[in-house]
Amino acid sequence: MMNFMPGCILCGSGAEFDVDRFLVSSPWSGTAEIFRRGPTGAAYRPIRKYSSLQIEVSPIDEDLLEPQVNATLAFLRSYEAEVRRLVTFPGVEAVEFRIGLFWLPDTAIYPISLTSSFLKAVGDVGASVDIYVYASDGIKTV
Repeated sequence: MMNFMPGCILCGSGAEFDVDRFLVSSPWSGTAEIFRRGPTGAAYRPIRKYSSLQIEVSPIDEDLLEPQVNATLAFLRSYEAEVRRLVTFPGVEAVEFRIGLFWLPDTAIYPISLTSSFLKAVGDVGASVDIYVYASDGIKTV
């Protein structure tokens, strides 16, 4: 199970997204983490409003921006057609590359700069970039 930790994941989601039908002919079949809309059995989120899939793009222990950007570009070179298929698949409402970073307590500022070529590559396939900055006590636990 993927954690909400640093590293980059690709997430595709939608209320009417038939994730199983998408994965039938996908190279991500067997590697994607799948979440289906409906009852979850979990007290903290009893009903999931969207079906989604997640693909690891860079390792979840990678907490630097540049390696995650490079991994995302390499992923796009390898899977551009499949990302485009996901973006246009019926029921898909959002396709996001989620980049995770740690915010360390002794850090006064954390500049995040994404190059225009990176943003263009992601935008050209119709996806977006979300950056998650996690509070940290300076000790990485993955």
